[in-house]
Amino acid sequence: MASMVLEATRVVHEDLERLERLAARELQREPDNSRGRFFQSHRIRHMLDLVVSTSCKLTMQRILGTHFGISDIISVSHRAIARRR
Repeated sequence: MASMVLEATRVVHEDLERLERLAARELQREPDNSRGRFFQSHRIRHMLDLVVSTSCKLTMQRILGTHFGISDIISVSHRAIARRR
């Protein structure tokens, strides 16, 4: 059971790193016009919101010593992957 929680937590951390790298790449790209900048800012905002909400859940789990359950951690990870596609 503990190894499953650790594996799920590792997967979420990897997803967080991928989202951060994706946001950094998006910031390096220069949009062609104001419409492109508008949509770029929304994409980056969404990525950062995912990073923050997922990080908060992992942090609270560690601080409180509670377990959200493997399905909660995995569902956060899967949502993050699905939204990047």
